[in-house]
Amino acid sequence: MITDANIREYLLGRLDSEPELVDNIDEQILTDPSFSLTVDVAEDEIIEEYLEGSLSSEDARAVERHFLRPSERQRKLEVARLLGRYFESESRKAKAKQQTAILGVFNNSRLARLLNGGHEAQTAIRFMIDSNRRLENGVRNWAARPAGLVSDGAFARAAIGESRARPSSARRARGCVW
Repeated sequence: MITDANIREYLLGRLDSEPELVDNIDEQILTDPSFSLTVDVAEDEIIEEYLEGSLSSEDARAVERHFLRPSERQRKLEVARLLGRYFESESRKAKAKQQTAILGVFNNSRLARLLNGGHEAQTAIRFMIDSNRRLENGVRNWAARPAGLVSDGAFARAAIGESRARPSSARRARGCVW
């Protein structure tokens, strides 16, 4: 029986001492589409963890020395890196637009004039914006995320800052590839 841990160790090049297991995994990848999908999900998880910096130093070295040898995985890493940068950039743009719009409306309001030209109120508004931004961005990003990018549970844990748990087998069964 091949476990998720076996697949991960296989992808990180740590099964050299078990050639029979390596041959079995190789054969399963070629003959069983659902197993091949499971391996693809494990690859995507490793790439995600590598980009997040959440791998142990030993795992990060294994990624750099073995996992990223195939050009296909190098392309996957580059695409994931570019997507991360794009979403981060879009998030910053949306944040700046929202803050500018709210402060612009507030600065012209009667309440702003009453509160010392709006300085104290602006500070309070900025605090409220910052407090609510994480929640709003989390909901917005969750709704706009590409299908299968992350499971709903993992996304929710990330949005509220919980540590990343291992994805469930249900996620793999749904065919998520990221």
